[in-house]
Amino acid sequence: SEYAHPRRGGIATIGLEEGDKIMAAKYVKRNQELVLCTRQGMAVRIDETVVRDMGRAARGVTGPRLEKDDFMISVVVGQPGDYLLTVCEKGIGKRTQIDEYRKVSSQRSKGVINVKITEKNGAVVAVLPVNEGDELMVMTEQGKVIRSPIEDVRETGRATMGVKLVD
Repeated sequence: SEYAHPRRGGIATIGLEEGDKIMAAKYVKRNQELVLCTRQGMAVRIDETVVRDMGRAARGVTGPRLEKDDFMISVVVGQPGDYLLTVCEKGIGKRTQIDEYRKVSSQRSKGVINVKITEKNGAVVAVLPVNEGDELMVMTEQGKVIRSPIEDVRETGRATMGVKLVD
């Protein structure tokens, strides 16, 4: 209802601080969970109730505590039993159940390790929700495309490095 009367110049939907950028907007239903993932391989799992209802011009709630050179890379909406597919910049990826990530009571936590970042795998470029039966398409900057069933990406633990998806 707060967006019922649009203006020619648009409607402010969030108050941003200097230097902040919007990186995603997700539709979340009651009883779903959010996993906030960073480029340096950290993740924070919270209930949707932590992000309370607010007016459209509000700044929102504070996200995870970020290191100096880190930033948010993805917000995944899911529920227990779903999987997260984490892909790193050097073609390494892994599939992990959301249940492996402990919930935190405050989203201001630094979080838990989602993937170990090393010279071999590089920083995180994407974290997506996946389920059994899904297919994965990986595309490189040079136009190389690989398509495979998501089951071909081995299920691994949270703090592991992953497997080679593409050269």
